[in-house]
Amino acid sequence: MGVRINPDQVHSREDLIKQLERLFAAGGWSFDRLANAAGLSSATIHSLIDGKTNIPRKKTLEKFVEACGEDPEPWLAALARIYQLAKPHTAQTRSRQSRAFWREFSKPNLTVVVGLHQLGRWEPSGLIGVGCAFALSELQQYFVRIGAPSPVITYGDRIKGAERRHPLILIGGPDSNGITDEVMQRLSSSLSLGFSRRSPHDVSLHDSQTDQIYAPELQPRGDEGTDYGLVVKTKNPFNPQVPVLVIAGSFGYGSWAAARHLTEATDEFAPLYASFECLLGTEVVDRTPQAINILALRKLDQAMTDDPLREDARYSDRRQAEVSHFSQAQGVARIRALIAGAGHEEKPPGS
Repeated sequence: MGVRINPDQVHSREDLIKQLERLFAAGGWSFDRLANAAGLSSATIHSLIDGKTNIPRKKTLEKFVEACGEDPEPWLAALARIYQLAKPHTAQTRSRQSRAFWREFSKPNLTVVVGLHQLGRWEPSGLIGVGCAFALSELQQYFVRIGAPSPVITYGDRIKGAERRHPLILIGGPDSNGITDEVMQRLSSSLSLGFSRRSPHDVSLHDSQTDQIYAPELQPRGDEGTDYGLVVKTKNPFNPQVPVLVIAGSFGYGSWAAARHLTEATDEFAPLYASFECLLGTEVVDRTPQAINILALRKLDQAMTDDPLREDARYSDRRQAEVSHFSQAQGVARIRALIAGAGHEEKPPGS
């Protein structure tokens, strides 16, 4: 397999240099040949590759990657992230950015939905995974620090119909949190990151842009290894006037890591506050997520969820089938009424 080139993995000047080196090598370029193709000097190309340039200018980077046959947009987005993180951030600046990110969720009806595992007679009330419990704790403590209202907390199998229209924060993957499953299915056509679901309990994550699968690897005792987390912030598909934030891991460590990173490094998401998707990886040591790395961070097109009547194809198909079944039931009922000479039409079954 060749060396992976992915501008979504650029979050620092060092990351950018590494990716440009790979791009240069993959094309079999010489400095002079690429300079001619890009309309830049050989010295500029050399500086970009060996890191002598601090942070390249937008136009320089655009010419470089276009000459290499790349779409410049993801690379310019990566450059924007680097510039954002390179700015000196005072505690006051970070506080303003954090408040800007969470302002949409600072509502009295904010509802946090936590995944719940049902174990039947062993624990009729259900159990919350430890990782999801710590993710919830991270959020609650953070809300206290920034002075946000305390949210309503409920479980994935107990949320009422109208509550789906509230501003939502969903903790836990689709296996434990049914609302995460509902939301991710409705957003699937606008996302490039999601759960693979190759089998009923497959918890790996899939990047459809690179077609890469991210499967967690934990030791048999579950106390060490690697886990992955997914963060999606966009419009609530049940009510596009309010936001939804999905914090879901392959296992609980991934959910915990995602919540921690959201609260500790909110400024990393500053360029994409409105709507984004993010894939994170974390090392697990002693049953605790340690170093957290952003593997992909992409802006989402909010227009995909602007129309409250828009439905995913699978839901449209399901409704069409239900309508067809209902029409057939009505026809059967009419025939029965005529045969029986009842003089009125029976109601279709289940009405």
